[in-house]
Amino acid sequence: MVKHGIDMRTMTYDVCIIGAGPGGLRAAWECAQNSLATIILDKKKAVGLPVHCGECLSAAAVQNTGLDLPAEVIAKRVRGVRLIFPDDSARKIIESGYVLNKDKFEQWLAHKAFQKGCLIRLNNEVCNLKCKDDRWELGMRSGDCYCAKIVIDASGVHSVVNKRLRLNSPYKTIVGLQYTVEGIDSDSWLDFYLWPHLAPDGYLWVIPKDKRCANVGLITSHPSGLKEKLNRFISQLGVKKFRITRTCGGRIPVSGPLAATFANRLLIIGDAAGFTSPIFKGGTHLALKSGCLAASVAINALKNNDFSSKSFSCYQSLWKQHFPNYDALLKGRRFLNSFTESQLNMLARYMPDNVETFSTIQKGRTGLAILFTSPGLLMRGGPQVMKAFELSRARWYGW
Repeated sequence: MVKHGIDMRTMTYDVCIIGAGPGGLRAAWECAQNSLATIILDKKKAVGLPVHCGECLSAAAVQNTGLDLPAEVIAKRVRGVRLIFPDDSARKIIESGYVLNKDKFEQWLAHKAFQKGCLIRLNNEVCNLKCKDDRWELGMRSGDCYCAKIVIDASGVHSVVNKRLRLNSPYKTIVGLQYTVEGIDSDSWLDFYLWPHLAPDGYLWVIPKDKRCANVGLITSHPSGLKEKLNRFISQLGVKKFRITRTCGGRIPVSGPLAATFANRLLIIGDAAGFTSPIFKGGTHLALKSGCLAASVAINALKNNDFSSKSFSCYQSLWKQHFPNYDALLKGRRFLNSFTESQLNMLARYMPDNVETFSTIQKGRTGLAILFTSPGLLMRGGPQVMKAFELSRARWYGW
């Protein structure tokens, strides 16, 4: 691993990013673009594979994170989210976006970072790391060692930093399973099904990829029998003939951000930091933005030659300014998870057909209607659930 007479393993990089997911790649692109010596280390053999998520990204997220998506990374343009309740009633959140070819999207991000000078080392698993004086030393399973002035942990739910350094208590996770299915008719909406009988403490989805292909999945706190539940869901959709072309799954953080997302010469982003949307569990928008924010902190640290924990604490202040009110989201989710199917159906009756147009006056009228006609729903946290839905929209990093 020698380039122009320099051993890449023994030089000290400005920034080492652990993980070549969306957050890590966006951070690397930004760092390299600002002339920082940047390297990404990832245990995977290929960028973007395997695909782990529903592949959605809102137009608001694209604009918010400075992206200009090429046509080849877009599988389908969508109009927004459609919430489907147990009685099959539906409510819409109109906000445009995309269903991605997620592997191609991440490979495009990697190419952008590489064009700016970032080195990407795949099949390199970080097994240990320690901070010595003015740098981090990162030991690989292969026996190699890399050095960097700053480390950005973008290694996902199985965070290397959280595992090795134990800066925080472990976060809670929820399990998800997804099929890519041929033979399902779909339109231009992301359909999210609130059906506790199949997905308690979670939801199911149908995300269109093209006219006859969709991602179909579920997230639940009850991991037993996932395939059986997903197959039952497809059956209840009325699909008789279909073919599964891809299966993926994994765990997603659900307890909110870590208490400490920074330390001396260290920043934690994306899923590794617990940045997911509590209601719909989306994480790509949050990962991309936290990557941008972390890169800005790293750039300033190198400019000012200040790598102290105090200096890096501004990262936590930045994401708290940008990201949604997690306390309100987590509270709303707790109430939502306690609802029976009949209570969910009742909640739907008080929601507007289009959540986008739910004005302050309408909210007041709805609150009064619930108070006089369904006071039990008020006591069960109906307003908090509606607030959580509002804070799960694209502009609040819901997707």
